[in-house]
Amino acid sequence: MTQQGQIQMDCPKCASKGKVTVHQSINVSLDPGLREKLFNGEINVLHCAECGHDAFISIPLLYHDMDRKFMVQFFPFSLIEEKGFFGPIQQGRGDPEDGGHPAENQTRL
Repeated sequence: MTQQGQIQMDCPKCASKGKVTVHQSINVSLDPGLREKLFNGEINVLHCAECGHDAFISIPLLYHDMDRKFMVQFFPFSLIEEKGFFGPIQQGRGDPEDGGHPAENQTRL
């Protein structure tokens, strides 16, 4: 399912305020036009009506293509660099009940 919303933000070039649609998740099987928009750089971009500047909005985005059985999650580098970003992943490691990988718990012969 595609998830999107509108936010208000200032243009980084001229500081005028504008509304922009941001996507947190896109499903290109249900909405095929979004695939082309993403690859054309038209998703999560503020286009300033005042000065014409285009600014990429760096937020997490889930891309899902059910037909190709492909899914990828994008995280901005600034978010990945935050302390504790990998904490939930590391805490669950080793125990499938906690979200760890089952292969890590198998007895090795």
